[in-house]
Amino acid sequence: MVDIAAKRALRAKTLQEIYRRSEASESVRVDTRALRNDLDADDRAMGDACDYLAGEGYIRVEETPGSDTPLFAYITHQGIVEAEEAEDRR
Repeated sequence: MVDIAAKRALRAKTLQEIYRRSEASESVRVDTRALRNDLDADDRAMGDACDYLAGEGYIRVEETPGSDTPLFAYITHQGIVEAEEAEDRR
């Protein structure tokens, strides 16, 4: 059974952390493997979160052969807007 709440929570945490670690800059890359470890997520869960965020246009990624988690992620303009709006909703 898929835990939808857990998937949503990981996606939200991932976007907020990419926003924070990139200092809201589209040109700063974030090591998603380190992020995965810091969020205590497994490879598949982090890969799924990054795939979703990339699909929504919030991040762009550099893939890693042989791993579900991408090597790096960059926040996009749309991702910055979403992260800031999510913060405002809190």
